[in-house]
Amino acid sequence: MPISIEARIWLATHLLYPNSTQAFDVYQAIVSQSEKSIRSKDAQHLLVKLAQICEKIPPVNSALAFHVFENNQISEWRLIYKKTKKLQQIIFLGVLIFDLKIEQIAKAFKTTEDKIRFQFHQLFTKVVQQAPEIKMNYQFQFKKSSDSKVSYLFTNENLIDYSLGQLSAIDSEKVRYGLEIYPVLQKSEKSYRLIAKQINTLVAIHSSFKIVIPQPIVQVVREHATSGPSRFAKINQHKKSISISTISILVLLFVFIRPRWIENLSETSKREALVLLEVTKKSNSPIDSDGQVPINLNELPIQSESTRSRKEKVAAQLARKQVAASATNQTPEVAGLAKVEKQSPSAITAESTVSIVKPPMTNSASEVKKQGGLYRGVLVVTDLDEVSAKVRERIISLGGKKAGEVELGWKKSDNLGYYHFTVPQDNVEAINEYLAKFGEYRIDFENHPRLVQTGLKRFIIEVKQGD
Repeated sequence: MPISIEARIWLATHLLYPNSTQAFDVYQAIVSQSEKSIRSKDAQHLLVKLAQICEKIPPVNSALAFHVFENNQISEWRLIYKKTKKLQQIIFLGVLIFDLKIEQIAKAFKTTEDKIRFQFHQLFTKVVQQAPEIKMNYQFQFKKSSDSKVSYLFTNENLIDYSLGQLSAIDSEKVRYGLEIYPVLQKSEKSYRLIAKQINTLVAIHSSFKIVIPQPIVQVVREHATSGPSRFAKINQHKKSISISTISILVLLFVFIRPRWIENLSETSKREALVLLEVTKKSNSPIDSDGQVPINLNELPIQSESTRSRKEKVAAQLARKQVAASATNQTPEVAGLAKVEKQSPSAITAESTVSIVKPPMTNSASEVKKQGGLYRGVLVVTDLDEVSAKVRERIISLGGKKAGEVELGWKKSDNLGYYHFTVPQDNVEAINEYLAKFGEYRIDFENHPRLVQTGLKRFIIEVKQGD
């Protein structure tokens, strides 16, 4: 019974990989990557593929080597596996399992026939030399008797092909005659035949062994003139509906289950918008005790005397025209305007000006104009306990207030005091001069995003115990 190409791949793979599990994994890799070669039974390509995988994946050590073949006699192969090179083993399997000729293997590996034949014969020679009875008698006889028709070298060189049945009838007859003349080669011939017999028996036993290979689904479509839409059209229609539904589900999941990074982006944009609003918002002036809105001269443009007098004249003229136009219709509102007419032009101008620039009345602390910046300093003293109390009292006396969560003079450690406070801007120099009296004092001004009210300055001073 002929052996299938799948069974040949399995046998060759397992003989090169003693561990059954690893052999099956390698077998699956070859099958999945060489489906076309398996269908066309391209043994040359499969042998090359097996050689490439053997170069990349070394066999693992196994306590149960060749467990699948435990009921078969493979003693000669075990010796081949231990004593020969991997390339020689692949050539051996190509000849005995894949039934390839030396010429076909040389073409597949893109080399010469002489090199492949030499490697093939070397495998047999190494194995036969291991037998003790062969070692004693295995020697070349270069001298040829004058009455001999076949030389010793011819018989020895063709003995392997003769044992495998690969010689022509004429050469086989010569080798048979040479074996009668040189009996020392008969033991080698028996060893060669034993090697071939074990492998051929193994192939014969596994001729009915089949491993299921995943086959691609092939749709055969027969087009008829009167038939409806083809099976391929139906399949494409189903694929289209499945793809649309899949995309819809993904969009819904994306909408309802928002990724975390999108939420982080939205929160970051909100924080940035709030900061910009706080920085760019104009502050409103508070109302004094007389009910008048004081004008901040720093925020108004400087006007010349001529400009102010001209504006006062224009405002007075407008007020007089409004009173004259409504003199015939005396309403409470008109009466109020008549009262305005009796006032001096300067008073009318002042009131009209105030009514134009008057901001919404609010006393909220967040509306007060703020400014940034921070004075950060370090003071090194000789007696921290004595200086701490004096520094705290002086800061409080100059209008200083704590700006953080901890109290003034909070001790971070036994050798470090911490002062975080705000002080009126006019007392900044007094604070610095006072602190400089106690030791080495260093102060720097730096920009800071935190804002304080206009007229205040914020300090962070660390008082350290020196040597």
